[in-house]
Amino acid sequence: MRILSIYILLIVSLTIGLSSCQPDEVAPLQPGNGQLPTADTKPPVIIPTSIPPDEVIRTIYPRATKWRITYNNVDVNLGSFYQQYFSTLDGSFQTRAELNSSAKATTQADMNLLFWFIASPDRYNHHLTYPKYASKTRFKPAEFGPWQLAAMTTGNQDQFEDAFERSTYGPTQFQPYNYELDGDGSDYMDEGDIYLFKTGRDPARYGAVNVVKIADPYLGTEQTVIEVTIQSPNNNVELAK
Repeated sequence: MRILSIYILLIVSLTIGLSSCQPDEVAPLQPGNGQLPTADTKPPVIIPTSIPPDEVIRTIYPRATKWRITYNNVDVNLGSFYQQYFSTLDGSFQTRAELNSSAKATTQADMNLLFWFIASPDRYNHHLTYPKYASKTRFKPAEFGPWQLAAMTTGNQDQFEDAFERSTYGPTQFQPYNYELDGDGSDYMDEGDIYLFKTGRDPARYGAVNVVKIADPYLGTEQTVIEVTIQSPNNNVELAK
């Protein structure tokens, strides 16, 4: 009987000892609680708030300056984030938010280069914080092709003014423009289009916009290339750094 009691006492002691040696339970790692991410966790998508052109090539001629401006993967969903407002004063670019940051910033821009029209900033007065400072650039369709444009750019810059002022077309806030319907139902700009322009500055300066390539912005994978040429008497364009 005494032996049985000893056995029972040994079994109870072993049971207590083993239970005291059990490891502490550790809660599994959970995503989003400061622990290491799981294999399915994806990094956040960062959308830039100011998208500059992918390439800008500036060419200076004796009395003209030309900018060749390229936007890659043009996406209409990122519309307001593009630096699409262009200044002929110094070749700088702004987004709409940057344009609205001050009256001085608003005065810098001469034209909007994206998406379907070449347009004057004052066409978007309802979106502007300082509309009375918006440039009143005016456009007309050119009645000449790329060869004459090249000749005017390199050797006869006064023809930009002559071609604009003598054109039978009326000046408009944007191009292409449906003159028969006062702008309603206007086509979108297309490759090969050339538009003359006159800045709203004092003194006014003249130039041309050449649409080299145009993207379908709904695809988000295509390229827009636009050349802007402006007269610069005595080559006094203040170039952006």
